[in-house]
Amino acid sequence: PQTGMSDYIWNISGGTIIAGSGTDSITVKWDSVGTDTLWVNYIDKHGCTDTVSTIYLVTVNPLPIKYNVTGNATICASDSAQICLSNSQPGISYTLIINGAGPSQGSFNGNGSPQCFGHYSLPGIYTVVGTDNITGCSDTMNGSAIIKVNPLPIPTITGIDTACYGTTGDIYKTDTGMSGYTWTVIGGTITAGGTVTSDSVVVTWNTVGNDTVKVNYTDSNGCKALLPKIYVVKVYPLP
Repeated sequence: PQTGMSDYIWNISGGTIIAGSGTDSITVKWDSVGTDTLWVNYIDKHGCTDTVSTIYLVTVNPLPIKYNVTGNATICASDSAQICLSNSQPGISYTLIINGAGPSQGSFNGNGSPQCFGHYSLPGIYTVVGTDNITGCSDTMNGSAIIKVNPLPIPTITGIDTACYGTTGDIYKTDTGMSGYTWTVIGGTITAGGTVTSDSVVVTWNTVGNDTVKVNYTDSNGCKALLPKIYVVKVYPLP
């Protein structure tokens, strides 16, 4: 109201005065949806006060209905996880945010049913904000989706890198403690090992030139390299 008066008296319906009581300016938190009300009166510089307080009406719009965010996942760097909303409200636009900041990771308009934003591979905490397309009121949905991303393994191979044609018993080893080993030898024959549970192979070389040993596996996080490790072995002819 006007400034420079005294004994300001405020009353409120549908909200709470959180600062400024007794002054010419108040801060309000609105607690009730609908037409809420403020009343004010004061004593002017002549010592007069009105017999009726001035009434000010405030329309308080509802927040979007809170729905649950789902989609927690631990994935490999080559994969992605889907993030979904358990339901969506027509007339509300939903925006996906990662780690509490923009830019938006995706959005859609509610249609009254569960909806998904898509597939994501960035690690972090994903939250959803719903915004009423008419009033502009917004609120954060319940919960969040957490995506943890494990790195892909980088297989290794150790063993001799030169051999003579017909050499037998050459051993090539990779990392231990993994699963789903896949071995391939080009230019030679696997004579031992080389199974899905074996971290080594024994090879007989029977082709002259740049032969190869390849391996891939699944690590303890369930992740697999996009490409196998290739190990080149130079095989020389016999005199």
